[in-house]
Amino acid sequence: MTQEAFDAHQQRVNGFPGVMVTPSPRKRKREDGFKSQAEADYAQRLNNDPDVAQWKYESLTFVLSHVGRGVRYTPDFLVEKVGGALELHEVKGAYVRPDASMKFKLAVGQYPEFTWVWAQKHRNGWHMVRPEG
Repeated sequence: MTQEAFDAHQQRVNGFPGVMVTPSPRKRKREDGFKSQAEADYAQRLNNDPDVAQWKYESLTFVLSHVGRGVRYTPDFLVEKVGGALELHEVKGAYVRPDASMKFKLAVGQYPEFTWVWAQKHRNGWHMVRPEG
């Protein structure tokens, strides 16, 4: 994603309370910059999808209200579809920690104005869920 496109995305989300634009992902142990093989595979999937104009890794952070305290949640991918629609994708491998699922569900409920996608990699391919906010 170009700096110009990133700046445009930042302008689009600035009006949402509790949403912060993260300029670059935190340092990762993997050489490819992703936290997991599932995320690296998903990035390749996005690169090959003709409906995806561009994507950015871990570019937005949300503050979630949970039991009286703020919890931060950063979806894995901000995806811009051809035509300009934005989606937030969370990517998981076969095993999912309960807190990861909980944060995703909280984000979907607290930020229904965004389109959310849960992508989980299984042996036979990707299982995609688009929950309603």
